[in-house]
Amino acid sequence: MIYPLVIHPDFFHSIYGKEIPKNFNKFYQKLIYDDSHREKFFFIDDLNDTIQNLYKDIIKNVLPGDPIKIILEELIKQVTGGNIKREKISKKINISKIDHFIDDLDIKYYFKNENDFNNIKKTEKSYRLNEIDLLKFNELIIDLTKFGKKIIFFDPYIIQHMSNLLDKDYNKTGLKNIEERFLDIKQNNIDHEFSFEINKISNDYKVSLKKMLNLIYDNNIYKDDIEILIVTAIKNNDIDKFIENLKNFKEKYINKEDNLEIKEKFVNFYNSICNSIYNDNSEKNVINENMQSVIKNCLINPTRRKNNISIKIVNEREREKKTVLRFYNKAIKVKGNSINTVVEVGNSLNFFLDCSKLGQTKKIQPKIKTQSSFRLELKDSVKEKKSISTPSSLSDFKLTENQQKSLKLLQI
Repeated sequence: MIYPLVIHPDFFHSIYGKEIPKNFNKFYQKLIYDDSHREKFFFIDDLNDTIQNLYKDIIKNVLPGDPIKIILEELIKQVTGGNIKREKISKKINISKIDHFIDDLDIKYYFKNENDFNNIKKTEKSYRLNEIDLLKFNELIIDLTKFGKKIIFFDPYIIQHMSNLLDKDYNKTGLKNIEERFLDIKQNNIDHEFSFEINKISNDYKVSLKKMLNLIYDNNIYKDDIEILIVTAIKNNDIDKFIENLKNFKEKYINKEDNLEIKEKFVNFYNSICNSIYNDNSEKNVINENMQSVIKNCLINPTRRKNNISIKIVNEREREKKTVLRFYNKAIKVKGNSINTVVEVGNSLNFFLDCSKLGQTKKIQPKIKTQSSFRLELKDSVKEKKSISTPSSLSDFKLTENQQKSLKLLQI
């Protein structure tokens, strides 16, 4: 995916006065002129600019017009201008012990002599899941996220499929749906209180996000200090269906119940449903806060020192002047000091199949999916990156005025 690199100053010393090696020149020309190549590679340096300053020392001691001088000046110019990325990290570089630095950070491409440029592996811009195995997928995610300070996941359907918002039945989610709970109250004379929850079975999003978060936390250089942001949406159609179901349940169970004790339990349960999505006496965005809490708590790993995970729930579509912005792209964005990488994932972020089933006693590991519609595709144009990252700028999801009015009328 994306790879850190270090070119030791000794390499430039070693070729001074000689013909520029073809393998280095080929790599250098691609780095300067090829968008895809620039997206794949980034230089590593420390906060003191140790390596870059050593390059500048070489420039000072080389005659004007010398190829080495031209190469290094152009390289520094491209880095300074932001065309070539340079990730500056807090770990100090001691050039006499740089080999230890390379090993500690597992820098993939370390060029110390001419032959090292023969070891550059061919990498693809896009990898489809039907073409790779689990080990390769893990490697790609680690390479993508290892030097990122902030990782952003984009997928508008996380809440729809990860939670019980769609109110599917017990056999599909492992959670009793609303009607099943009304029947439970009626048949067993028990209390129920509604809350939004994470589906217990067949939850591909849950297992997929957890798998990727574990890979990130275990391999990222910033460890528990990394920032994770998950951007998703709530569809107005899903809320409309939820409200319509509430109307039906009110008529079917509460309005037609003669047993006062059961009716009171129905009303309490029914009101807990209404309050989970809207509260007329509160200025809080109730459904947004509830869903954020549910998703975040599901993804938090209690064994970690810190879990810096945030959930942003936005509108699925939004009008901006004469344009309608829609949230439909699914992607992973990695941001560092200079890294700003976007990878489109195709169908969705749920790369893994949750094999859990009702009544299962033995835990079965999730399986990676093999459909070609799932992919990791590196984007190398500013326009594409901006388009895919649009959901970050959308407004937080809020119930429409009509939805609020309906819920206000439905409350008992």
